[in-house]
Amino acid sequence: MQHASDIFRGNQKVVLAGCFTGDARDQAWELSATNAQPNPLLNCSAEEADTRIWLHVCQSCGTRKLVCSPDTDVFHICLPIVSTQHDVYVQISTLTTPDARFLHLNLLHTALAGDPDLASTPTSQLPKILQMAFICTGCDYISFFSGLGKATFLRVLFQQSSFINANTNDYPETLADTDTDQLHAEFLAFIRLVGTAYFKKHISAFKYETYELCTRNHS
Repeated sequence: MQHASDIFRGNQKVVLAGCFTGDARDQAWELSATNAQPNPLLNCSAEEADTRIWLHVCQSCGTRKLVCSPDTDVFHICLPIVSTQHDVYVQISTLTTPDARFLHLNLLHTALAGDPDLASTPTSQLPKILQMAFICTGCDYISFFSGLGKATFLRVLFQQSSFINANTNDYPETLADTDTDQLHAEFLAFIRLVGTAYFKKHISAFKYETYELCTRNHS
């Protein structure tokens, strides 16, 4: 903040947040070559910078946004809120890596909507489903499943989406059902996801007829 006037040129600006203490703990300060002042629109009480980033993305001016973070938590947080109003790229390689790698979140949305394995699931729910699958199979605050990684769960989610996220009378709810007052919301879909993953891993313990019947009913 003390050296902003020496660094910036013209209309360049930077926002600092999450690095203050005391009364300014939740404040965000906007710095330019001539001014430094708090920006109330960007104030946030979230403790994790992963969450604060997306508040800045949504509230900052312009339509094309670049987020620099190799942490996979970062782009999963934003999956359900990326819209056509923002063109968002996430640099998923470290800043010191010579060959930078980027993830275009808008194209990821398009790819999900066009995936034939997910055709039975409403397009509007796909980003939230992918986000919840990432969270409930292990993240910063949730334990991981022994012997099953995220890649395995994602394969199961895509291959058996019509069963896991059916939302029918026989197979109610989806992983996206988090905005509800029902205590069991999304739990049954979660059980179907985990159960299918473990069933596939230990398939040799079942008779072939049992596997054939389950695959035919749930594929």
